[in-house]
Amino acid sequence: MEEVLVVKREYIEEALLRFEKKIILDNLDKDYFMEIACRDYSFMYRDLAENDECFKQIIPYAFLTYKDNVFVLRRLRMQNETRLHNKISIGVGGHINPKEYGNGNIIENGLFRELNEEINIKSTQIIATNFYGVINDDSNEVGKVHLGFVYQIELANMNIDILEKDKMEGEWIPKNEILDYYKDMETWSQIIMDSLF
Repeated sequence: MEEVLVVKREYIEEALLRFEKKIILDNLDKDYFMEIACRDYSFMYRDLAENDECFKQIIPYAFLTYKDNVFVLRRLRMQNETRLHNKISIGVGGHINPKEYGNGNIIENGLFRELNEEINIKSTQIIATNFYGVINDDSNEVGKVHLGFVYQIELANMNIDILEKDKMEGEWIPKNEILDYYKDMETWSQIIMDSLF
């Protein structure tokens, strides 16, 4: 039984109601959500959290860039989250588990653990890790129980490889071509694309 990090919706509901857009980019507001997530979290069994709208599961979600290129992934049918099969994503992310305890920010610890499970990236390749924004999208069943903490990770080169080849495939796409993939993207990737373009 997997346990995942959650925050009670009531802790953030007032702040979420202030925003009309689905992505929160202002630094003060991002800091507010980060503070609550790192202070007022708890863990619950994932099968319960997926069906309880009183909680938001915090999902660190990173998109990778190299100069004017973005790394694009396609989620294959072997992936656990059936609602996202065959969707295109510009983000890599996942749930935060109790093992993310330790030094530093529990959200970022979860981000890099998930990234290292899915993609082969050397730490020396990372130029910058930027907390890009917070995604809240209550328009669909997945979004109602998740809150995305989005990071942009800038890389020094394109030398990365998918580790879970049975679950995903990926390639680098120039930014001026990436909108061609928009209609097939999962919702969170579309929201990030809307903010980028």
